[in-house]
Amino acid sequence: MGQEYVNNLVMKYQGDLSQCTEIERKTIDYIESLDARRKQLVEVTKQIPTRKDGKQ
Repeated sequence: MGQEYVNNLVMKYQGDLSQCTEIERKTIDYIESLDARRKQLVEVTKQIPTRKDGKQ
């Protein structure tokens, strides 16, 4: 959903996100922060060993 928000802003400002309002810029920053955190969690989860029966 976050990427959809950013895509809508790109269309709204015809690719020039420097025209974003302050709240739009902060929302983009927040979305990017959440995405980075999600990627970190995925990597950590991959490192957790699983049991032979497939359970963690």
